[in-house]
Amino acid sequence: MSFALAEAASGRIGAGDLVWSQATDVAAAAIVLEPDVPWREVLEIVPVMLLAVGDALGSIGPPDLPSMIRWPQTLTANGGVVGRVTIDTSAPAGLDEIPDHAVVGFSVALELPERLRDAPGREAGVTALHEEGCGDVERDPLIGATARHFLSWLDEWRHGGFARLRPALEGRLLDVGGPQVRIDLAGDTCEGRIVGFDDRGGVRIDTVAGIREFSLAAALGVDS
Repeated sequence: MSFALAEAASGRIGAGDLVWSQATDVAAAAIVLEPDVPWREVLEIVPVMLLAVGDALGSIGPPDLPSMIRWPQTLTANGGVVGRVTIDTSAPAGLDEIPDHAVVGFSVALELPERLRDAPGREAGVTALHEEGCGDVERDPLIGATARHFLSWLDEWRHGGFARLRPALEGRLLDVGGPQVRIDLAGDTCEGRIVGFDDRGGVRIDTVAGIREFSLAAALGVDS
C-alpha cells in the first residue's frame, strides 16, 4: 500500500494501475484511484473491494466455502479472519475534500503465518485459505479475479452509489440480524446486533440501550 501511494504521488503510476506483492503465502494487491468525489464518498470503495474479493473467492474457490464479510473491512472464511481491505490517500484530506490520489488494497492469507504453521488453531479466529479447503487457490489467479470483479462492482457504485451495493453486502455481512456482536471503534465498544446500513456505508447496531449508528469514516479510523 505505501509503495503504491508513493508511486502514485510521484506520477509514476495512475488511475487503474494495479500493484501486487510478490509474497506467495498471501494474495495482496492495491489499485490506484484518482477520485472526482470527496474523501467521504471515496471510502465507500472499501465495501466495493470487499464484494470483489468475495466474488473472486466464489469464482475460483470451492463452492462450499462460507466466505463472509465482517464490517467494516474484514474478510472471513468459516468464521476465521482470512483477509482485510484498506484504503488510504497519498496526502491527508478532509472528508469533504477531493484527494489527488487514493489507493484501495486487499490482503488474503493463502497460508498461515509461519509462527502458526506448526500449531494451527493456536490463535483463535485466525485462518488461511489453504486451511479451509482452498489448497488449489493461488496468488495470481485470486488477484486477477479480484481485479475483474472490482471493476464490475466499481461500475455499479458509480452508477448507483452505496445503494447499489447494499443488497449484496447485507447478504454477506457476518452477524446481520443474528447473534450478538462486539465492535470496538477507537475505544468505543458497542455490543448488539447489526441491523442495517445508512446511505453512506455506515452501520446501525441494535443494543440494549437502543439503536446506535457508526459512520463508515469513523469505523475506518478516518475522523478528519
